Amino acid sequence: MSPERSENKVQNRIDFEELTRFTKEVVLKDGGHIPMVIVEGSRQTIVGYIPPVLETHEERMQFMNTAGSYLANNREIGILQQVFFIGEGWVSLGRDGKPPKVSPSQDPNRKEVLIISSVEIENDRKNLKLFEMIRNQNGELVELQELQPDEGDRDIVEIPLLDAFIEGFELEVFKKLNRLLGIEINPSNYPYWKSKSNKLL
Repeated sequence: MSPERSENKVQNRIDFEELTRFTKEVVLKDGGHIPMVIVEGSRQTIVGYIPPVLETHEERMQFMNTAGSYLANNREIGILQQVFFIGEGWVSLGRDGKPPKVSPSQDPNRKEVLIISSVEIENDRKNLKLFEMIRNQNGELVELQELQPDEGDRDIVEIPLLDAFIEGFELEVFKKLNRLLGIEINPSNYPYWKSKSNKLL
Protein backbone atom coordinates (compact mmCIF):
# COMPACT_ATOMS: atom_id res chain seq x y z
CA MET A 1 0.00 0.00 0.00
CA SER A 2 1.04 3.61 -0.48
CA PRO A 3 0.46 4.64 3.13
CA GLU A 4 -0.64 7.90 4.66
CA ARG A 5 -0.32 7.99 8.44
CA SER A 6 -2.25 9.65 11.24
CA GLU A 7 -0.20 9.61 14.43
CA ASN A 8 -2.72 11.01 16.90
CA LYS A 9 -2.14 9.29 20.23
CA VAL A 10 -5.78 9.61 21.28
CA GLN A 11 -8.08 8.63 18.44
CA ASN A 12 -11.80 8.35 18.02
CA ARG A 13 -12.67 4.98 16.54
CA ILE A 14 -13.80 5.17 12.94
CA ASP A 15 -17.54 4.67 12.68
CA PHE A 16 -18.66 2.52 9.75
CA GLU A 17 -21.89 4.42 9.13
CA GLU A 18 -20.15 7.80 9.18
CA LEU A 19 -17.45 6.52 6.83
CA THR A 20 -20.17 5.24 4.50
CA ARG A 21 -21.92 8.61 4.38
CA PHE A 22 -18.67 10.46 3.75
CA THR A 23 -17.56 8.01 1.06
CA LYS A 24 -20.85 8.31 -0.81
CA GLU A 25 -20.49 12.09 -0.89
CA VAL A 26 -16.96 11.85 -2.26
CA VAL A 27 -17.87 9.24 -4.88
CA LEU A 28 -20.88 11.21 -6.15
CA LYS A 29 -18.65 14.25 -6.48
CA ASP A 30 -15.65 12.52 -8.09
CA GLY A 31 -17.51 9.88 -10.10
CA GLY A 32 -15.62 6.94 -8.63
CA HIS A 33 -13.21 5.70 -5.97
CA ILE A 34 -9.81 4.04 -6.20
CA PRO A 35 -9.32 0.88 -4.07
CA MET A 36 -8.50 2.09 -0.55
CA VAL A 37 -7.60 0.27 2.67
CA ILE A 38 -7.83 1.92 6.10
CA VAL A 39 -6.01 0.15 8.94
CA GLU A 40 -6.84 1.41 12.42
CA GLY A 41 -4.54 0.47 15.28
CA SER A 42 -3.97 1.52 18.86
CA ARG A 43 -0.97 3.68 17.90
CA GLN A 44 -2.02 5.13 14.57
CA THR A 45 -4.27 4.81 11.56
CA ILE A 46 -2.84 4.15 8.11
CA VAL A 47 -4.60 4.79 4.81
CA GLY A 48 -3.24 2.90 1.81
CA TYR A 49 -4.15 2.20 -1.81
CA ILE A 50 -4.11 -1.03 -3.76
CA PRO A 51 -1.92 -0.55 -6.87
CA PRO A 52 -3.95 -0.47 -10.11
CA VAL A 53 -1.50 -2.90 -11.73
CA LEU A 54 -3.04 -5.65 -9.58
CA GLU A 55 -5.90 -6.53 -11.88
CA THR A 56 -6.90 -10.03 -10.76
CA HIS A 57 -8.59 -11.04 -7.54
CA GLU A 58 -5.76 -13.46 -6.75
CA GLU A 59 -3.13 -10.72 -7.08
CA ARG A 60 -5.07 -8.44 -4.75
CA MET A 61 -5.54 -11.22 -2.21
CA GLN A 62 -1.81 -11.90 -2.15
CA PHE A 63 -1.06 -8.19 -1.86
CA MET A 64 -3.41 -7.79 1.10
CA ASN A 65 -1.95 -10.83 2.85
CA THR A 66 1.57 -9.46 2.41
CA ALA A 67 0.50 -6.00 3.59
CA GLY A 68 -0.96 -7.49 6.77
CA SER A 69 2.24 -9.39 7.47
CA TYR A 70 4.34 -6.28 6.84
CA LEU A 71 2.36 -4.06 9.21
CA ALA A 72 2.42 -6.68 11.96
CA ASN A 73 6.18 -7.08 11.57
CA ASN A 74 7.10 -3.39 11.72
CA ARG A 75 4.81 -2.67 14.72
CA GLU A 76 3.76 0.74 13.45
CA ILE A 77 0.06 0.53 14.15
CA GLY A 78 0.18 -1.29 17.50
CA ILE A 79 -2.85 -3.42 18.30
CA LEU A 80 -5.01 -3.93 15.24
CA GLN A 81 -8.53 -2.67 15.89
CA GLN A 82 -10.35 -2.27 12.58
CA VAL A 83 -9.70 -2.71 8.87
CA PHE A 84 -11.73 -1.10 6.08
CA PHE A 85 -11.88 -1.55 2.32
CA ILE A 86 -13.45 0.92 -0.11
CA GLY A 87 -13.48 0.32 -3.83
CA GLU A 88 -15.47 -0.47 -6.95
CA GLY A 89 -16.42 -3.78 -8.49
CA TRP A 90 -18.99 -5.80 -10.38
CA VAL A 91 -21.67 -8.06 -8.93
CA SER A 92 -24.17 -10.53 -10.31
CA LEU A 93 -27.42 -10.93 -8.44
CA GLY A 94 -29.28 -14.20 -8.14
CA ARG A 95 -32.99 -14.56 -8.71
CA ASP A 96 -35.73 -16.16 -6.61
CA GLY A 97 -33.32 -16.69 -3.73
CA LYS A 98 -30.86 -18.62 -5.89
CA PRO A 99 -27.20 -17.63 -6.38
CA PRO A 100 -26.08 -16.34 -9.80
CA LYS A 101 -25.15 -19.02 -12.30
CA VAL A 102 -22.22 -17.14 -13.84
CA SER A 103 -19.43 -14.88 -12.61
CA PRO A 104 -19.85 -11.10 -12.97
CA SER A 105 -17.28 -11.02 -15.79
CA GLN A 106 -19.58 -13.26 -17.87
CA ASP A 107 -22.90 -11.75 -16.83
CA PRO A 108 -24.37 -9.20 -19.28
CA ASN A 109 -26.69 -8.01 -16.48
CA ARG A 110 -23.92 -7.40 -13.97
CA LYS A 111 -24.03 -4.26 -11.87
CA GLU A 112 -21.24 -1.77 -11.21
CA VAL A 113 -21.05 -1.23 -7.46
CA LEU A 114 -19.32 0.79 -4.78
CA ILE A 115 -18.06 -1.52 -2.02
CA ILE A 116 -17.64 -0.31 1.56
CA SER A 117 -16.62 -2.96 4.09
CA SER A 118 -14.96 -3.39 7.47
CA VAL A 119 -13.93 -5.90 10.09
CA GLU A 120 -13.89 -5.02 13.79
CA ILE A 121 -11.24 -7.25 15.33
CA GLU A 122 -12.25 -7.38 19.00
CA ASN A 123 -15.78 -8.67 18.40
CA ASP A 124 -15.13 -10.24 14.96
CA ARG A 125 -17.89 -8.12 13.44
CA LYS A 126 -18.08 -7.66 9.68
CA ASN A 127 -19.87 -4.82 7.90
CA LEU A 128 -20.56 -4.70 4.18
CA LYS A 129 -22.55 -2.30 2.02
CA LEU A 130 -22.95 -2.35 -1.75
CA PHE A 131 -24.27 0.57 -3.77
CA GLU A 132 -25.17 0.27 -7.43
CA MET A 133 -23.40 3.02 -9.37
CA ILE A 134 -26.02 4.40 -11.73
CA ARG A 135 -24.65 6.42 -14.63
CA ASN A 136 -26.31 8.50 -17.33
CA GLN A 137 -25.82 8.08 -21.06
CA ASN A 138 -22.60 10.09 -20.88
CA GLY A 139 -21.15 7.74 -18.28
CA GLU A 140 -21.49 10.28 -15.48
CA LEU A 141 -22.35 8.94 -12.04
CA VAL A 142 -25.74 10.31 -11.01
CA GLU A 143 -26.91 8.07 -8.18
CA LEU A 144 -25.81 5.47 -5.63
CA GLN A 145 -28.56 2.98 -4.86
CA GLU A 146 -28.01 0.57 -1.97
CA LEU A 147 -28.37 -3.11 -2.80
CA GLN A 148 -30.10 -5.11 -0.10
CA PRO A 149 -29.16 -8.78 0.45
CA ASP A 150 -31.78 -11.49 0.26
CA GLU A 151 -33.44 -12.25 3.57
CA GLY A 152 -31.55 -15.52 3.98
CA ASP A 153 -28.18 -13.88 3.27
CA ARG A 154 -28.37 -11.00 5.76
CA ASP A 155 -26.22 -12.79 8.33
CA ILE A 156 -23.66 -14.05 5.78
CA VAL A 157 -20.94 -11.48 5.19
CA GLU A 158 -17.82 -12.44 3.25
CA ILE A 159 -15.00 -9.94 2.72
CA PRO A 160 -12.11 -11.94 1.19
CA LEU A 161 -9.65 -9.03 0.82
CA LEU A 162 -9.93 -8.04 4.47
CA ASP A 163 -9.76 -11.68 5.53
CA ALA A 164 -6.49 -12.02 3.59
CA PHE A 165 -5.05 -8.92 5.29
CA ILE A 166 -6.02 -10.15 8.77
CA GLU A 167 -4.67 -13.63 8.13
CA GLY A 168 -1.32 -12.14 7.09
CA PHE A 169 -1.25 -9.97 10.19
CA GLU A 170 -2.33 -12.90 12.40
CA LEU A 171 0.34 -15.25 11.10
CA GLU A 172 3.09 -12.70 11.78
CA VAL A 173 1.77 -12.16 15.33
CA PHE A 174 1.91 -15.88 16.04
CA LYS A 175 5.42 -16.15 14.63
CA LYS A 176 6.48 -13.54 17.19
CA LEU A 177 4.59 -15.36 19.93
CA ASN A 178 6.21 -18.68 19.06
CA ARG A 179 9.68 -17.11 19.10
CA LEU A 180 8.99 -15.42 22.42
CA LEU A 181 7.63 -18.49 24.19
CA GLY A 182 9.75 -21.06 22.42
CA ILE A 183 6.73 -23.22 21.63
CA GLU A 184 4.62 -23.91 18.56
CA ILE A 185 1.10 -22.46 18.60
CA ASN A 186 -1.16 -23.13 15.65
CA PRO A 187 -2.83 -19.85 14.61
CA SER A 188 -5.62 -21.72 12.85
CA ASN A 189 -7.03 -22.40 16.31
CA TYR A 190 -7.27 -18.67 16.95
CA PRO A 191 -9.07 -16.96 14.06
CA TYR A 192 -8.38 -13.22 13.98
CA TRP A 193 -6.09 -13.86 17.00
CA LYS A 194 -7.02 -13.06 20.57
CA SER A 195 -6.13 -9.86 22.38
CA LYS A 196 -3.40 -11.42 24.55
CA SER A 197 -1.24 -12.44 21.61
CA ASN A 198 -2.04 -9.25 19.72
CA LYS A 199 -0.77 -7.14 22.61
CA LEU A 200 2.72 -8.56 22.14
CA LEU A 201 3.06 -6.01 19.35
